[in-house]
Amino acid sequence: MKTTQLSTIIALIILCSGCGVSKKVFVQYQTEMNNTLSFVNQQIGEIKKNQADMLNTLNNVKSKQLQNEKETKQNISDIDSQMTSINDQITNLNKSNDIIKQKLYDIIVSLNKKTNFEAEFNNYYFIEYEYLTTEERAVFYYLNFARTDPKRFVEKCVMKDKQYNYYYPERKESLIETLKEMEPVGEILPDKDLYLMAYCYAKKGGELGIRGHDRSQTGCEKGYYGECCSYGHQSGLEIVMQLLVDPGENNAALGHRKMCLGKSYSKLGVSIQPHKEHSFHAVLDFK
Repeated sequence: MKTTQLSTIIALIILCSGCGVSKKVFVQYQTEMNNTLSFVNQQIGEIKKNQADMLNTLNNVKSKQLQNEKETKQNISDIDSQMTSINDQITNLNKSNDIIKQKLYDIIVSLNKKTNFEAEFNNYYFIEYEYLTTEERAVFYYLNFARTDPKRFVEKCVMKDKQYNYYYPERKESLIETLKEMEPVGEILPDKDLYLMAYCYAKKGGELGIRGHDRSQTGCEKGYYGECCSYGHQSGLEIVMQLLVDPGENNAALGHRKMCLGKSYSKLGVSIQPHKEHSFHAVLDFK
């Protein structure tokens, strides 16, 4: 029943409430009014239900939106974490790459050292110390080779040293053991003042045929802290080998070897000159 009908019935009830309308008619109008009210209440109920459904739908939409936002934020967070992890991996790979490059470089340098052994010597002290002869530079080269890389010196020099018949061959074996067990020590560098002291004694001592360390007959200055003398050899390698093996009859204490390989000295003067009795006289003055 429509709203206009309800209004009409209510108006009739009001108008006829004071007149002589039969009870039957009144009851009929009342029934129709109740039916109309019931219909209105039903419509209101459906409207409220629809309203509730719409609210639920709206809440669901909002909930899904919030969930989507939460998932989106989580996804963004996960992506950021993954990017950070990737960047860390890239950084670590770059570090590893640098380490690998350095190791490869070291290997190449090592191989070059092994294959270009003579080339090392050719450039050694060539420009900085022009006053040194080739064999005097060789003394520095081989002596520092033994000091800074003793194990390789054994391989390259000592094991190939077959040209000498030492009086005490066991000292060569002890040299090999010493070099294999020792830790590398610093280089000994040329010193011009020490060179002049060594040159004076090598030249004048050679001319006089002196053997030993007594300079009293030469007038040469003595300002060094330690001295080694080699006789009979002109080659830098032969001089160094003689001093390291230390084969002399009175050299059981291996004083020359200890001086050449010790940590006490950092400067050296070397001179090789002719000797009246022993062909050549090499003087090494340490400080």
